[in-house]
Amino acid sequence: MENQSNINAGVVVLSTTFLQNTTMNGRLDIEDNIGEGIHIHYKNFRLDLTIKDFLKFAKACDTSLHSLNEMNEKGMLDG
Repeated sequence: MENQSNINAGVVVLSTTFLQNTTMNGRLDIEDNIGEGIHIHYKNFRLDLTIKDFLKFAKACDTSLHSLNEMNEKGMLDG
């Protein structure tokens, strides 16, 4: 019997960046693994999400970003 692999060749990189001033690997990639879901690679950590869960996660991040920006504009954040 031949060796078979479950590797999904259909990976689309949706976003990629390298974070500055981190204590270790600064990788941040978001990939659409077609037929599997969304992978978020942050440093040496990977989140494996369904598309539905990714959309909820992205909305929560967007809401948090807006809240932080408002707090920053009001001088409520240090740094």
